[in-house]
Amino acid sequence: MNLDDPNNACSQDRICPGCGKEFVTNHKSRKFCSEVCYNNHYNSKIRNNQIHRLQQQDFGVAAIRALVGNNTNTTVPIEALDSIGFRFDLYSNRVKYSPIIESYYVWYGPYRLNITPENQILIILKDE
Repeated sequence: MNLDDPNNACSQDRICPGCGKEFVTNHKSRKFCSEVCYNNHYNSKIRNNQIHRLQQQDFGVAAIRALVGNNTNTTVPIEALDSIGFRFDLYSNRVKYSPIIESYYVWYGPYRLNITPENQILIILKDE
């Protein structure tokens, strides 16, 4: 254990991961020099995650568009979407369509996806 390391848990001198400045802590668990640096660091992580999620959703819509073409109502095997790296968990909206059973359809941009009893995906283009 190097006690001269500024980010050592025992040392009171630290380097802020937010701004890179050296600061003196008043307790061992403090990592950032100020609340502003702490908030900026974690807000940027959240923003980056949201941007990545939106990029993945755009990829999903483009993948559906490539499979469907100009059709407004198409059924494709789950494997067709799975093989191109389609993320089934990044939908824009989920709606329950049956009050009796636990059945949902999901929206990816202008496309509504339902799973059929034959384990296929029914893709319907939303009316403009």
